[in-house]
Amino acid sequence: MLGPPTLEQSEKIRNETDEDANEFWQLQSGAGRFVANRKSRLFPRNHTYLGKALPEEVRWLVPRLDMIRGDELLELVTVLDDAMNNTSVILVFEVGGRTLLFPGDAQIENWSYALDKSKTSPALKKLLAKVDIYKVGHHGSRNATPKTLWGMLDHKAAKGKPGRLQSFMSTKSGKHGKTEKTAVPSKTLSAALTASSDLLTTETYKPAEFVELATFTA
Repeated sequence: MLGPPTLEQSEKIRNETDEDANEFWQLQSGAGRFVANRKSRLFPRNHTYLGKALPEEVRWLVPRLDMIRGDELLELVTVLDDAMNNTSVILVFEVGGRTLLFPGDAQIENWSYALDKSKTSPALKKLLAKVDIYKVGHHGSRNATPKTLWGMLDHKAAKGKPGRLQSFMSTKSGKHGKTEKTAVPSKTLSAALTASSDLLTTETYKPAEFVELATFTA
């Protein structure tokens, strides 16, 4: 298991990087701080009402205010979800003479810890270099297959060469990414995968064919 690191091992997984020219294929914080920190009442001259004591003409307002609070809490969860991919487990399997790499949805912050370790660990560097079956991370997004990792894979080769890297990608165009630059799957990554590996993708094969081909190849 190569990742994810703990927060003690790497603070990078707390956040998601928007840009990284070397590796990528290319809240409303504190809004209530002023009110929360006040020691006095916000409107000291006005009456305070609780629960059923509310005047009838304003009772409709309270549920709506509660809904706003609930929506804001859900937004916080959505913001945190952007960083959850950094908790994906990165697994390497060695089975029957094959080395398989499954990085889940791990993004650059998760990957950077393992890649930094490979600089001082010959065994880890050798393990990554001999990967011959790669499950493409995070549906082919630009930040889940670091260029450093891609450069380490020794089985990349021209089409038809024996022992060529085999890659598998579960993805669908038009579902993620607001611009061509952030679209999933990344066009530049897809081009590199096609040029240097035997790529099987759900956009090319029907589900049954994909399972059959993946099982046969592996």
